[in-house]
Amino acid sequence: MKTRHTHAALTQFHRWFTLYEAPMTQQRIANQLDLLTEDVTITSAAGTITGRDKYPERLKMYEGWVNSHDVQGTNVSLNADGSLKLIASINYRNTLPDGESNAYTISYDTRLQYGDGPYGLPQFASLNLKPAATLEPGPLQDMYATNRVMALIHFYLFTVEGLEGDLRSYKALLTDTFILEYPAGDLTSWDALLQHVKEQQEAYESLNHEVEMAEISLIEPNTYGLRLIFNMQGTRKDGSAVTSKVAYAWKVIDNPDEEFARIAHVRSQVLQEER
Repeated sequence: MKTRHTHAALTQFHRWFTLYEAPMTQQRIANQLDLLTEDVTITSAAGTITGRDKYPERLKMYEGWVNSHDVQGTNVSLNADGSLKLIASINYRNTLPDGESNAYTISYDTRLQYGDGPYGLPQFASLNLKPAATLEPGPLQDMYATNRVMALIHFYLFTVEGLEGDLRSYKALLTDTFILEYPAGDLTSWDALLQHVKEQQEAYESLNHEVEMAEISLIEPNTYGLRLIFNMQGTRKDGSAVTSKVAYAWKVIDNPDEEFARIAHVRSQVLQEER
């Protein structure tokens, strides 16, 4: 299975959690609705709802809650009908308005389907959440930044691997002014980036990436620093194979009301490459 399917599913999975981990605004709820098919089914300890239009009402029960979702493990597979199956385990902690705290693992069994989702991303057609085990009491760690940034990382790789030759998705994940210090040269304008993505489209038949390392630090409120290592396997149009290991440093700016945090600056260093 192409890693692009994995990046697609994990983009949406990490996005799913961020709504619950920061104050809910109408714009953030609208962005969340884009993750769901019109006839989505969501089953959890709170019951089952069917239909995207029922979801905003369900969210009212979470007013005043503080939530934390720590993703422990995921597995993405491609179904025969072209949809994706994502199963996962998370550590969930919350603090309720009355001060009560809860902590347990949750198992997720979800199906995502391609179709009407923005940027070609799949949407959740079903989510089945089941508490699996109680966790030992402990501090509630703020996981918003981690989930917000992991969604951006996977969306970036989903976009790169698409080899679509246009900037539609890039304009959702980059700041208006950006610096991309890539191994092949610096890109600082939309025209230069468009030329680059067209060259990638012409050169490669396929690209696959694995995230080897992702470390996140807070620079200032809503600004993050990332240290990343991506392992890439590519096939050129002539059939030759290319593999590389590249280290990146990203500066990321976050407006929680937007669909994604945005990359402002990228520095890169090739650690290994074979052609």
